[in-house]
Amino acid sequence: MIEARNLSYKEKKSKNDFSIDNVCFKLEDGYIMSLLGKNGSGKTTLLNLIYGMLKSDSGEVLWNGEVVNGDNGYDFKCDVAYVGGEDWCFLSKSINDNVEILKCLYEDFNVELYEEYLKYFDLKESDRTKEYSKLSTGQMMLFQIAFAMARKPKLLIMDEPMANLDPVVKVDIVELLQQKVAKDNMSVIISTHLLSEISDVTDYIGIIENGKMTEFDNREVIFDKYNAEELREIFIETEE
Repeated sequence: MIEARNLSYKEKKSKNDFSIDNVCFKLEDGYIMSLLGKNGSGKTTLLNLIYGMLKSDSGEVLWNGEVVNGDNGYDFKCDVAYVGGEDWCFLSKSINDNVEILKCLYEDFNVELYEEYLKYFDLKESDRTKEYSKLSTGQMMLFQIAFAMARKPKLLIMDEPMANLDPVVKVDIVELLQQKVAKDNMSVIISTHLLSEISDVTDYIGIIENGKMTEFDNREVIFDKYNAEELREIFIETEE
């Protein structure tokens, strides 16, 4: 179970005084949570706080009831995988070279499973030998997803994973997430500003506006509370 308890953060370098303000939510194992909001609403910052790439000013992140801190931070990172826009790979090396380097950091990395996911996403050998920086944004994202899923994480955090992907591939990713949640009791937090990508599979919805989580509840409650147009006005910037 992942929980954010009164999580707050103020961007020190920001000129517009952006902050995450007192965010709270709790997600049990085996469920998918969608974090909805316009670009710039704070979705990425919140995910970075949860994963530990940013240090909160106040509040706590709890994993299975224990506060994540310096004593158990490594164990938390072993259980959790992050997929996002951060360039955590070696840009001048190929996908194949990156895997050889990065897999050593994770004892749970399953090479056979990784190869299965590459085939599932149709990432060809010619793409895998390209310099990482020369891949398309979509190819980079598919590699990150394959690498993360090959670790069989207990919690998968995904920041706008559907951006720049073919509609067919988006369907494949959603189906894969459903399978892993059902089979392995994995939890997923996925941020997006496009409701159509995840509306049929999400269990819980959190709406974030200007750094504040204005809503968090199960899908049915949110959909009953807001009609489609109201939801669109709240968080959808563009439908592509």
